Amino acid sequence: MADAYTYERTTRSPVYLAAGGFCVLLLVLAILLGAPWWIWAVWAPVSAVVFYLLWANKSYGIRLTDTELAIETDGASQRFALSAIDHLHVRDWSDSTDFELHLKDGTEVSVFSENMPGIQATRTEFEKRGVRVEVS
Repeated sequence: MADAYTYERTTRSPVYLAAGGFCVLLLVLAILLGAPWWIWAVWAPVSAVVFYLLWANKSYGIRLTDTELAIETDGASQRFALSAIDHLHVRDWSDSTDFELHLKDGTEVSVFSENMPGIQATRTEFEKRGVRVEVS
């Protein structure tokens, strides 16, 4: 019996924190140097999105137990019994990865790639629980 496996990412990761710091730096420079209106028009929407993501702290990930897979996407949760999953298909593209659950009833469910760990960790954890993983 394997322990529960949890993988989680939030929008308060170092990348978003660095982007927020860069936006603050640009704000200070724009104020000190008296930036024209078009600089503000370009910079403001981008900064608003970055600050929103930092404030909202969206969460993505999975929780995998011996009986269930729970997929968390920004507060919404999908749950699948492992006995209902036929296999997980992983498509490894050069710049991204697609994850697709194939259920025994014929349904295919696409899984947002940010929800999943790397391919090797995914394969290890799913196969440890008896779910076949196909990588192409």
